[in-house]
Amino acid sequence: CPQTGARQKRGITAQPVDLSQGTIRVRNEFTFTDLDQVAIDWVIEEDGTAIASGTLPPLKLAPGRETQVRIPFTAPDPQPASEYFLTIHFRLAKDLNWAPAGHILAWEQFKLPFEKPAEPIDTANLPPLSIEQTAGQILVRSTSFAARLDRAQGALSSYAVNGRECLASPLI
Repeated sequence: CPQTGARQKRGITAQPVDLSQGTIRVRNEFTFTDLDQVAIDWVIEEDGTAIASGTLPPLKLAPGRETQVRIPFTAPDPQPASEYFLTIHFRLAKDLNWAPAGHILAWEQFKLPFEKPAEPIDTANLPPLSIEQTAGQILVRSTSFAARLDRAQGALSSYAVNGRECLASPLI
């Protein structure tokens, strides 16, 4: 699941420089280990679905040093109301005595600055809503959904779409 600014750090960090161009800064925070034995892969997701991915060549980066790296992706054509995330994994390139090749040493995730606003909805063509109020509840309905609000609990107690209940319990 995408998590803006998510990070799991183990000796390697990445920070955004210019995400629209795919530029990040990688820092080797290990004390004795060069990053030339670390495999780097990346994936771009649109609303949780991978739309691009790739690998980077190993970085010859000494302990305590940092460098700028460009992730070679083509900017997506933003879809209305969609979100785009870049996730970078730093993995062991070969088996070591303490972990197999592919073991994730660190990862970073960044929200990409590609956006297109949702297209406006013509509310004149929407089906009408009906609202029924009693002492205990408010029921809002249309042709495809019904929502029930419980006055005593202050909760959405039911939400059904096309006759199918979507809530397992009230949202308080």
